[in-house]
Amino acid sequence: MSVTLKPKNTSQAHRSTQPTPQGAGGLSAIKAEVSDILEHIKDVVFQTDAHFNFTYLNESWELLTGFSYEESVEQLTYFVHEEYITSFQHSLENQIAQRKALETEVRLLHKGGEEIFVELFLKPLFDEYSNLTGTVGTMRDITLRKKEEEQLQEAHDALQKSDKEAQRLNLELETFMYKSSHDLLGPLASIHGLLVLAKEQDNHPETADYLRMITKSANQLMVTLENLLEVSKIKQGRPQIAQIDFHAIMHEVVTLLSQQQDFAQVEFDVQINAKPPFYSDKNLIFNILYRLVENAFAYRRTNITPYISVSIVGDTQQVKLKVKDNGQGMIDEVQEKIFDMFFKGSELNRGSGLGLYIVKNALEKLNGTIQVESRERSGSEFTVIIPSTN
Repeated sequence: MSVTLKPKNTSQAHRSTQPTPQGAGGLSAIKAEVSDILEHIKDVVFQTDAHFNFTYLNESWELLTGFSYEESVEQLTYFVHEEYITSFQHSLENQIAQRKALETEVRLLHKGGEEIFVELFLKPLFDEYSNLTGTVGTMRDITLRKKEEEQLQEAHDALQKSDKEAQRLNLELETFMYKSSHDLLGPLASIHGLLVLAKEQDNHPETADYLRMITKSANQLMVTLENLLEVSKIKQGRPQIAQIDFHAIMHEVVTLLSQQQDFAQVEFDVQINAKPPFYSDKNLIFNILYRLVENAFAYRRTNITPYISVSIVGDTQQVKLKVKDNGQGMIDEVQEKIFDMFFKGSELNRGSGLGLYIVKNALEKLNGTIQVESRERSGSEFTVIIPSTN
């Protein structure tokens, strides 16, 4: 069953071009209740036709962009900043081709000319013949957060030129507290809003979709919390030295990552030639390998068969770890920031932005080094050298 969103009263009839089905009985009452809820949600809720022309917008759209519904009958991409249009259209087409929802951050233009950053969720809708019939979705204003992040980044960049360690630690703590609060509150707000909608549409097919979205938000929150706890453990703990079995650690890495969707589609190759005994911290070694392989998986390309190769070569004195992929790759500007806390190399990545930061902290504990070679759309190769701790 597909429910067309409808205004809550006749004074708002301009907000939807879709008619209300007649003779729907209790369904009409449910639609009216849902519409009333949508008009009071702070996030923008929208619906488009198969050509991405808006057919519904709640009141939050005009508050966000300054455009009334009558001024917003153009395609969704009409309101996207010109620098983002090409990448946004490519992402949209790719997700629709895979019949998947699109979750990303995108820049819009306000009627007054100002730039607006939004967190966008868009779900494609299909008929029984698999033809695209339209989309539904939400937008959340994150402009203030983006501006504050830019200010924090500017302060961070300035700090790199300073030799004062106390200032660096203080800024890192401020960044940690600010970003973690946003990353935790965002999923919680989504869970609350989706629960309201799910309650109003109980016993209807849409309920399953809402509950899946709730589960995804909860999982995202859990991953962020787990990674924050791991950062804390690494920073505060001392290495627990023991003999390292790289075969066992890689088996654990692959087993854990194989639970992720689409991991079976990756060509995975592991070569281990490490002469024992090698002594180090097992948990830190696991974190380094797991985060690097997870990073390669997260930034894979979907238009080719992704591959990830892991090479572990060493002796009793040191070991060299290499993780290579044929994924998205990185430009130089991105490479300079990938080990920063909460940095995400792509807006399409829904991770916590802590993976490579954890790698950096683990290597500092082990007196190790890391280098990266990468080119955009040509993949990346991370090389790690870790000395033995006898």
